[in-house]
Amino acid sequence: MCFLQKPFFLILIFLLLSDLQANCCNINDKSFICLFKVNESKNCDCVEGYQTELDLLFNDVPHDLHKKLLIGSLADLTAEEIINLPTSLIYFLPINKLAVLSGSHLASLIFAHEDHTPIAKKILQSIQTDQQRTEFLNFLITKVITNDKILDFIGETVYKWNYDVKDGKFQKLSNVCGYALARLWAPYVLTTAKTISTRLLTLLAEVEQKQKQRTLCNKYTQVHWKNLPKSVRRLWSFLAVNQSYPNPLNKWTVQQTALQYTFLLPDFKNDELLLIPFDELSKNALYDIDFDISQV
Repeated sequence: MCFLQKPFFLILIFLLLSDLQANCCNINDKSFICLFKVNESKNCDCVEGYQTELDLLFNDVPHDLHKKLLIGSLADLTAEEIINLPTSLIYFLPINKLAVLSGSHLASLIFAHEDHTPIAKKILQSIQTDQQRTEFLNFLITKVITNDKILDFIGETVYKWNYDVKDGKFQKLSNVCGYALARLWAPYVLTTAKTISTRLLTLLAEVEQKQKQRTLCNKYTQVHWKNLPKSVRRLWSFLAVNQSYPNPLNKWTVQQTALQYTFLLPDFKNDELLLIPFDELSKNALYDIDFDISQV
């Protein structure tokens, strides 16, 4: 029903749910209200009034799924049932109810509701265990997210996950189409230890090669490095200069300039470019680069 998507209806349901949590009574029939309570009490399945309004919220839920939602946890749902959960329901589910899902199921929800960035943010907050994090990133590698805002959310979240810092989360993130690795939270990238920042730059160079070679990634033009926001691209060019990675600019080799790190060149400043020792081969590589007018 189209009116279910309208903001005023969602606000109304929120107010009704708040009222329901405050006014419960014992009845025999379980209600959707249990789904919305962060801390389920003995009387969480009681409702006084508003049942019709709650039923309207889930009008599009198939009968079998409706029954499952009433009697069990989201963890009991199949993968197909999870991706078919109504958008309106997910908006109001507490994070601890979503947190019972596997990482791959949470990732599938992001793809199923890719146009709804608040849902993506809630799902990322629901990923709490190392196993969920691994499953989540493994699933993302098999798909393409075309919503830049969601990719930004992922980059801003993954750096907080404290497992296998050296090879785990960043290695997996580097395999996600759309340069998810490049979207790591900027203050983290700029202030992290040099061992980690150089590791990130190494992975980023590998990402550039992987993206070109993966048919899955190349189906979408917006996943190209040059289409990332300039602020994102400049962050990594600045980091390379600041960390003298892979060498100080005046010691860059032909291979580094013409092959490995060519993608960083458009976002170097003029004075930085002048430090690079170009020969004929590396100069030829410049012809395919879209420099700003100020750099030409």
